[in-house]
Amino acid sequence: MIKDLRFMNRKKYSGEIINHYSSIINLKTEGFTLIELVVVITVLVAIGSIVVGVITFSLRGTNKTNTIENIRQNGNYAISQIGRTIGFAESFNGFSDDNFATPAIMQCPAGATTPYKYIRIKPFNSTPIIYSCAGTPITIASDSGSFIDTSTIEVPSCSFTCTVSGTSDVPVIGIKFELKPKGSSNLVESSNPPILFETSVTMRNYQR
Repeated sequence: MIKDLRFMNRKKYSGEIINHYSSIINLKTEGFTLIELVVVITVLVAIGSIVVGVITFSLRGTNKTNTIENIRQNGNYAISQIGRTIGFAESFNGFSDDNFATPAIMQCPAGATTPYKYIRIKPFNSTPIIYSCAGTPITIASDSGSFIDTSTIEVPSCSFTCTVSGTSDVPVIGIKFELKPKGSSNLVESSNPPILFETSVTMRNYQR
């Protein structure tokens, strides 16, 4: 009888311990409290903001690099093509500011640098070519078309110049223009200041 009572008490005590730990487990698995949910959401929002910021910064840097590279390619192409043709031209046919609607300016002023919008030269075995820095918006072009991708690039300024040390000297033709991205967005920023391209070309075959 005594053994049976001891066994029953031990069984009752064991049941109480099991019920106690079961209630603790149930409390822990019932779910998050409102405060815990707010904390979790706040942490997730903070992490999301950091990730979005890093991605945006990376995309902006990549797009800006690509934009600048595109500008340099266009500018270098334009200045090399124009410079090479002028340098090896057969003859110089003058400057103009009105696309040669009036008589061309045939002589470079000694000791002065005057900017012009148009220059006309004649390559060997070819018809005369007119290079222009004009239009609205400004374009850098020849008779055959623009040297610049005007859909993505703007030309804030552009000019041709001619300098000589004396009246009998060979003229030095200056080519100068600036390029920048056309418009801007959240991922592509306009470069400030614009990228400058400039060179001077001596006309090798100039006839005094």
